[in-house]
Amino acid sequence: MPTAEMKRRIGGCGLLVFPLLLVKATGVMLNGPGIALAETDGIAAQTIQSQEVQTQNVPPADAYTEAAAAARIALLENQPFGAAPLYYEPVDENLPVEETDPELDPPPNFVLRAIMTSSRGNTALIDGKACQVNSRIGDSGWVIIEIDGVGRSVTIQDPQTGRLETRTVE
Repeated sequence: MPTAEMKRRIGGCGLLVFPLLLVKATGVMLNGPGIALAETDGIAAQTIQSQEVQTQNVPPADAYTEAAAAARIALLENQPFGAAPLYYEPVDENLPVEETDPELDPPPNFVLRAIMTSSRGNTALIDGKACQVNSRIGDSGWVIIEIDGVGRSVTIQDPQTGRLETRTVE
């Protein structure tokens, strides 16, 4: 009669061996060579690779020419990948400072913490509140007219004067 300790050890080994047997049985049922044949047989490896290439709509590596590579680079340059979350553009300290007219109302003082992009549009986190395009900033009357997710900036406009100002994430 097996003891409780022996049953526990057999169960532990079963938990280790069962997934391996399941993968092997699935390979046999699908009548496929599995990973072992792909590593040992060059023809099978080429067949598996060509199937992967067809699903990704990318031609094999030897089919690329300089013109095809240039076209692929141009295609990738125009795709919006969004900004890297940990990359910040260096700020040039020598940029000229814009002179503002003292008679005009100053822009609102707010802190832009983040820009979030989604399928419903961009959202800016301003002073801890989620704001979208056409939202007013506090009691100042200034309105958000653009939220740039790639540039991590918000463009606001004074509706009385039409003056624009752009702020970036701090």
